[in-house]
Amino acid sequence: MALIGTGAPLLQRSEQPLPLLEPIGLALQIIGAALATVAVISLGRSFGIVPANRGVRTTGMYPFVRHPLYGSYMVGYLGFLLGNLSVRNILLIVLTILCQYARTIAEERILLQDPLYQAYTQQVRYRFIPYIF
Repeated sequence: MALIGTGAPLLQRSEQPLPLLEPIGLALQIIGAALATVAVISLGRSFGIVPANRGVRTTGMYPFVRHPLYGSYMVGYLGFLLGNLSVRNILLIVLTILCQYARTIAEERILLQDPLYQAYTQQVRYRFIPYIF
């Protein structure tokens, strides 16, 4: 899931932009990149591709969502999609989000064995985007 979720967005293609959506899409891509940078900094040495308990993070973006890096990717993906709307890109983004969700479930299966993470999930309800998902 990690490889597909990471690689699928690379298969998207630029399309003829819709004039009204292109600036919104670009703004979302910039926001997504900025959030991803903050999320990686928040993770520090805990960053990894394969699910593992590298410690429970509760600082930076982690008081708001449990998986801010994946959430920031989704914001960027939505931005690219708005600027390059096509059926192909929609399908690739849906596939990517499903894989990232499955990746999250796999990670949380491991992390939920830790009582600290169990308590954390009670405090931080949302996985990716505050008040939405």
